[in-house]
Amino acid sequence: MPEDKEPKKIVKRKKSPEYWGRRVAFETLNRVIQGGGFSNILLASNLNRERLTENDKRSATNLVYGVLRNLTLIDEVFRAKTARGALDMSPALLNIGRMAIYEIMFMVNVPQYASVSEYVTMARREAGAAEAGFLNACLRKTRRNDWNSVITGITDPVERTAKLYSHPVWMARALSDAYSIEKTKQILRANNNPQPSYFRVNVKRMSVDDFMAASEYNHRGFEKTESPRACVMFQHGRGGFPAREYESGWLTPQDRSTQFIPYYLALEKGDRVLDLCCGSGIKTAQIVEIAPEGVEVTAVDRFSHKLASLENELDRLGLPRIATVEADITDRPDLGEFNKILLDAPCSNSGTVRRRPEIKYRLREADISELTAVQDKLLDAASAYTLPGGLLVYSTCSILPIENDCRIEGFLYRHPEFESATSEIESSLRFVSPRSHSDKYGATFYPNTTNGCGTYVCALRKKR
Repeated sequence: MPEDKEPKKIVKRKKSPEYWGRRVAFETLNRVIQGGGFSNILLASNLNRERLTENDKRSATNLVYGVLRNLTLIDEVFRAKTARGALDMSPALLNIGRMAIYEIMFMVNVPQYASVSEYVTMARREAGAAEAGFLNACLRKTRRNDWNSVITGITDPVERTAKLYSHPVWMARALSDAYSIEKTKQILRANNNPQPSYFRVNVKRMSVDDFMAASEYNHRGFEKTESPRACVMFQHGRGGFPAREYESGWLTPQDRSTQFIPYYLALEKGDRVLDLCCGSGIKTAQIVEIAPEGVEVTAVDRFSHKLASLENELDRLGLPRIATVEADITDRPDLGEFNKILLDAPCSNSGTVRRRPEIKYRLREADISELTAVQDKLLDAASAYTLPGGLLVYSTCSILPIENDCRIEGFLYRHPEFESATSEIESSLRFVSPRSHSDKYGATFYPNTTNGCGTYVCALRKKR
């Protein structure tokens, strides 16, 4: 009798090192593009999986932000590869194709055949054999330099720049009209680049130098920034969230550009500070951290859950509780008078595109007029709480002049009892001016100068 043969072992094919990264990126993009979620929140949640390696996480992050930053360009290339010149396909196939085209055009270290093979397999699983065959045909016609075909023939420099960096033409034109096409290119290019992760050291708990010494001992990889003084960063790619430092109340995640804003209040002992539209309290907590002894802070927001978040944040940081008021300031509630007021107004968030690139596809030019009307109402209301000689600081996370200096110009026309004090304040904040564009009334910080996001700030003094 022949000897019994051992049964063959079934060997499962190992997934490529990028597989789980691609999978997470696909799930995240579906929820961002089709579901309306925010990329930074969804990606952070999806990366918190035990099975993911650091390579998986880097791959997913690169794909999600790469696709979102270059979405217009990618879609134009994809459309050109279809027989009808249209992207009339299932959302799943569309996002798989976008990821594949991004890899082919921008990830030169990944062989094209490998990208095609992996994404066709993904398409077969997610969308079916027919659509996988369609995608295969499109991808095999795609080349690394196809992005160039999208802008070839566009003679308008603004439209050409907008298409190249996948920004709305109206946004590029608004920036170009206010400044120059060269500055617009610098801003849009910066929006499409990765940025470091910035944090604010709680200087009520420890000095920045003491924190750096502690973090270096624990090999955390922080670096000091030139300014502002309490800002530290992780370089892009050095990764990880500093959970220990965060939970200990030593650190708060906050973009560098927004950390400048509370300094424009020029806080002094005995000040009474009113923080209007305080939201979840990131800047409110910073005010408490940098305030001299004897400063009283009152925070106002119309949403109770945001005030609750502020109180939790103060507890986490080990800071004293402050007065909070749930109110809509456009209703002019009786809050009293204050000599230092911060109005961080609702805005388009056009300055945060670098962190959340999906914003540039959701924001419509028509939305801006609604926002500016609200901003005007808030400024008018805030003026009533400002004592003579006091400061009213207006800020936004926008880099569009229509939400910034244009609003201040109208405000000063309606309220001649105020005058711009931005230059006066900046003269005592030497670290600010070299980093900002000085507008007529305020200062705009751009992504290309902060190596972060963009913001606007203007200090207004009420005449005595």
